[in-house]
Amino acid sequence: MYACNSASNNNQATTTNADTTQNLPVRDEFAEKQAALKQFDALEKLFNNQNYLLVSGNDSTYHYFSRLGKFQIFTHHFSLYRGDSTHLQIDTIQLNNNNQIVWSWQNERWILKNATAFSSEWANASTNTTLQIQQKNSQQLVVTTNNQTSSAMVLKKTIPISLFLIRSHYDYQHHTHLAFDTTNFTKKH
Repeated sequence: MYACNSASNNNQATTTNADTTQNLPVRDEFAEKQAALKQFDALEKLFNNQNYLLVSGNDSTYHYFSRLGKFQIFTHHFSLYRGDSTHLQIDTIQLNNNNQIVWSWQNERWILKNATAFSSEWANASTNTTLQIQQKNSQQLVVTTNNQTSSAMVLKKTIPISLFLIRSHYDYQHHTHLAFDTTNFTKKH
């Protein structure tokens, strides 16, 4: 009799646990990955694997966006000195283990809230700051924050990075200004 009572108690406990488990939400990782892929596609359309110039006071820096695979975009930040790149910093936009898109940018961690082909919104939980990047026109991106102390930054599209670096080095050697000429001298087929 003791064994029978014990068995019936185990069955009740199992049934109770099974009923509780059925009420828990199930995480759909496939749907999360598909949503993340759509966000990465939107970011790629926004940044367009391009080289951008940012003029801030007397300093000019360049930002090159390059997608690698489905869930990673490299952001190269560099400045020029004597016609060659210097002070290169490579940051990444990538998918973390929680299927969040995270941008490690300028020693800060930004989490993507939304992205379209024309804009993106990022949040920094540690500083309670939001960052918006919007396409102003086909040649410019505007970067703004909700931080009142900083003004909007304008990223201006330049020629492809390989041409830019070659022309910059040539400019330094020959005292010309081809790197800032937007003419693409490559042969079109």
